[in-house]
Amino acid sequence: MIWDGYKVHYSETCEDLPHLIVDVATTHATVDDSHLVATVHEHLARRGRNQENPATEPLHRSDRTP
Repeated sequence: MIWDGYKVHYSETCEDLPHLIVDVATTHATVDDSHLVATVHEHLARRGRNQENPATEPLHRSDRTP
């Protein structure tokens, strides 16, 4: 199977409305989602998002690390 192109990974707020996209990363389509978890947490921390316990951050099922 050949997969050519890009994939977009994004995070959004989960609080009350409005739901805002707070982080976006573009990678080659073959990059597994789990490789971006640490990067997303780093970006959110730089923006002041409380990351006391990153394990509680809601993630898309495919973004979870083993």
